[in-house]
Amino acid sequence: MEVNKEPLQRIIEDLVRGTEFRLIELQVKPIQRRTLVRVFLDSEAGITIDQCQAFSHRIAQQLNDLETIENYVLEVSSPGTDRPFKDEWQFRKNVGRTVAVTYETPDGRQEHVSGTVERVDNGIVTLSVKGKRKTESGEHLIYVDRVVEARVQLKW
Repeated sequence: MEVNKEPLQRIIEDLVRGTEFRLIELQVKPIQRRTLVRVFLDSEAGITIDQCQAFSHRIAQQLNDLETIENYVLEVSSPGTDRPFKDEWQFRKNVGRTVAVTYETPDGRQEHVSGTVERVDNGIVTLSVKGKRKTESGEHLIYVDRVVEARVQLKW
């Protein structure tokens, strides 16, 4: 059974409007005789389990009122560090962390770079890059609107 995501997305966007939180991703897929609704929320300060639980109750109430999904499982969580990102606020949230970034150059090629997010100002991310050679090290500036994908690199 195919479920239209648009009404669900509007509900969630209405619930987070005016808060510090943002809808990162909405997944809706059939699982056996149920519909799995996964909602990923985040903010620059992060999101706690209690905040996820509060949003879960509010979203469930709205879903029940909507009556378009009869038998569903709702999961509300943070996107986690393994999720890709590309918005400016997400880079600000990760200042001091090492990220791998894929971005588009002015001539349309895609480049990859890894480094520590030093700062984010006016749509520009400054990465501190340490290369194998001294000439490869230094600051690397990336325009946020050219970012294809970025991911936090976890240290194990």
